[in-house]
Amino acid sequence: MASAALPSPALPEDGAEAWDELSPDGRTLVRWQLSHGRMSHMIVTPACYDAETGAAILRLDSGFDAQLRWLDHGRFSLHLRHYWRRGAAAIEIDRKADRFRLLEDAVPPGPGPWVPIERLHREVEARFPSPARAALAKAGRAPHWRIPAGLLLAALAAAVVWRLSW
Repeated sequence: MASAALPSPALPEDGAEAWDELSPDGRTLVRWQLSHGRMSHMIVTPACYDAETGAAILRLDSGFDAQLRWLDHGRFSLHLRHYWRRGAAAIEIDRKADRFRLLEDAVPPGPGPWVPIERLHREVEARFPSPARAALAKAGRAPHWRIPAGLLLAALAAAVVWRLSW
């Protein structure tokens, strides 16, 4: 059963651009950062930390928008989307056991298996592929002869143009 009636974050009334929220069990500190997108879209990005040690559990770039719901027994759920990358993720995090699971990844549909919390950032990034990273990965899969061949072709074309300009 959820301990909060409405999902977080509730925007601060003082107009602050950043604010902290402590979990009901005192284990997790969520630092919210407000940023603005096009057409007055407000993006509210969480960063999750261990409240006692300050160790990062999850830090995201400012394009992530989230809703958080505190659950019982040291657990909470995050529903993430990204402002300029494709993808979405619903995650349940269990701080008491230092684990998480994706809520939409199982077959049959339902919560996926529990995974150690150390893999959380990597799993979130995998759900939201960066267009630049995808292009680099695709270029890295190109046969090795294509890049030198392309450079040679460009040099030949430049030489022909230079020679014709005489």
